[in-house]
Amino acid sequence: MEESLVFTTSEIPDAEKIHGEISVASDVIDFKSDITEVVDDRVVQLNSKRGVFMQTYIGGVSCPYICGKHLDHGVLLVQEANAELYRKQNAGEVVLFEEEKTAEAQKMNAEAALFARQQAVAGELFAKQKEAEGLMAVAHAQGVYVQTLLNVFAGNYVVMRDYLMINNGVYQEIAKTNARDVVGLKPNISV
Repeated sequence: MEESLVFTTSEIPDAEKIHGEISVASDVIDFKSDITEVVDDRVVQLNSKRGVFMQTYIGGVSCPYICGKHLDHGVLLVQEANAELYRKQNAGEVVLFEEEKTAEAQKMNAEAALFARQQAVAGELFAKQKEAEGLMAVAHAQGVYVQTLLNVFAGNYVVMRDYLMINNGVYQEIAKTNARDVVGLKPNISV
């Protein structure tokens, strides 16, 4: 037995166009396997490519051929296929939404990490700048100190050097080092 499913749509590949409607033939051999597969595959395949296209169903498989009741199983199959498509679309949208939110969260985490790193680098830079300013201030102060000493000693560098060595205890340190070295030699001095 052969029944025709008529779909209202503008274009379906491998189908015969009849007055603005498309007629797709399907063989009815086993209701559970063949009809369900043919109708479900067509509905899912065409819905996934062109959106929902089934507006009406004409000449479906009626129950006198299958179960003896006067029901239109073709409409039920289309409704089931549309419901399944809707479930799959919603599931896809949920997955997409979750992936978008995950991507947004990752982006925000990356931006937060970047901001934290920028703040740390800015803090390090500020500390280095202040350290350099401090060293420059010390060097300037020492320069002023040396210039003042040279002015006091009338520009005599040798006198200023001797003053700095005495003032900073350099001669005392030299004497201590020499004394330790002499003790380490254990000299025999007789008078």
